[in-house]
Amino acid sequence: MSAITTYAAVLQTSAVGVARSYAKANDAANRIVRNSAVSSSMDRVSVSNEALRQAEHTQDPSEEGIVGPMVNLRVAKYSAAANLKVLSTADQLAKDTLALGGNKPDS
Repeated sequence: MSAITTYAAVLQTSAVGVARSYAKANDAANRIVRNSAVSSSMDRVSVSNEALRQAEHTQDPSEEGIVGPMVNLRVAKYSAAANLKVLSTADQLAKDTLALGGNKPDS
């Protein structure tokens, strides 16, 4: 496998990972909104009608309450950050490789 093919594969995998992380974060946030609005605990929160309408379009949560979705939101955050770091590192590697070959990339 050539270096360019490998580089492209790394970029594609990381970009897909970022997109999936954002989708998971969005789903977790919707679950938090929905579960907070229907919670029977004393820590009930007020949620706007618009937020409730958006949250209604998500799948039924497998977790009860907001604890599971809160954890999922945090995991999605760190997953996105890790994938963005891979993209940044791959970009820097490509610039360094071009510099070694005598081509000076624009920063």
